[in-house]
Amino acid sequence: SSVENSSWAQYHRDQDLLEEVKKDLDRLFPRGCGDYFTENLQIRQKLQNVLFLWSKLHPGTSYRQGMHELAAPFLYLLEAESL
Repeated sequence: SSVENSSWAQYHRDQDLLEEVKKDLDRLFPRGCGDYFTENLQIRQKLQNVLFLWSKLHPGTSYRQGMHELAAPFLYLLEAESL
């Protein structure tokens, strides 16, 4: 239906996806990273953007609970290497 494919409907689906990612990020405490993700809002935003974009580019899989725990250590290492 054209309503399901409208820009407005897509916007709401994207907002639902972002909320799902944010809920998981609120529970992010990977071992060995200290308070890195709980105290650094810019890093949390980066991780949220990565997970959201990956989900949009892979609609067959989209976002699944726990993906944040897999992605966080990689972002931590990338950020640490760039210092």
